[in-house]
Amino acid sequence: MRLASLACALMLASYTERATADEVIVVDRVVAVVDDPTAPRGGATTLFLSDVRARAKPIVARMVPKPDRAQLEMLYRELTRALVNEVIVAREASALGLAVSEAEIDRGIDAIAAHEQTTRAALLGAVVNQLGMTQLDYREEVRRRILDEKWTQERVVPRVARPAGARDDDPRFTQAIGVERLRVLDKLKERYFVMVLL
Repeated sequence: MRLASLACALMLASYTERATADEVIVVDRVVAVVDDPTAPRGGATTLFLSDVRARAKPIVARMVPKPDRAQLEMLYRELTRALVNEVIVAREASALGLAVSEAEIDRGIDAIAAHEQTTRAALLGAVVNQLGMTQLDYREEVRRRILDEKWTQERVVPRVARPAGARDDDPRFTQAIGVERLRVLDKLKERYFVMVLL
């Protein structure tokens, strides 16, 4: 069953729509597949170019000047790898029983608004008007950030030695956490089947 789903994903990678006799426009294509062979029932997650473009949209909206084709392709490659990491973190967090409630998302949005020294309404308005995201998309983004933070606190932070006298926001400590996070993810990827096509 898993092989069939991967074969289907690869067929979708070449799915196109013919615009004219001489021109072919790519409608969507597979950019990555993440599969957990230990999952009891079909653990494959397929990531599409449309997923990457949707995630890039608010980033591109803030870029000045607008990125050229080469910069955009580099951004898409970086985001594809970030999305692969997100899939793995989400699965690992679920296995640990970690989840994010709607109340936590609300508190997260309020914290971001406070940090930006604005109101919640103004923040959400800017998200829609300036970044081109819907409020639901933004809530999902905040949910992902919170889940990642919970997983990092559970799986990564205990592995990092805090420098003497360092606070949580000490650059030496946060940098060490970032390095260890990548090391943990690389180790986890050894257990997963990861195919990146972008």
